[in-house]
Amino acid sequence: MAVRRKDGVTEFNPGPQYILTGGDALIVMGHEEQINKLRFLTAGDESGTRGQVPCPRFIYS
Repeated sequence: MAVRRKDGVTEFNPGPQYILTGGDALIVMGHEEQINKLRFLTAGDESGTRGQVPCPRFIYS
């Protein structure tokens, strides 16, 4: 997994303390079922958020 930040910097294998911010894109690899589970766990509502956390964009591989 990696995170491409809004400023274009890519953080590879971010640790558990990493906080996603608006404009971040997750770059993930995995089996379709694993990616679908991640997609479900991070799904937002109509406004693009779940609670106060912005939903990340995904780049699938």
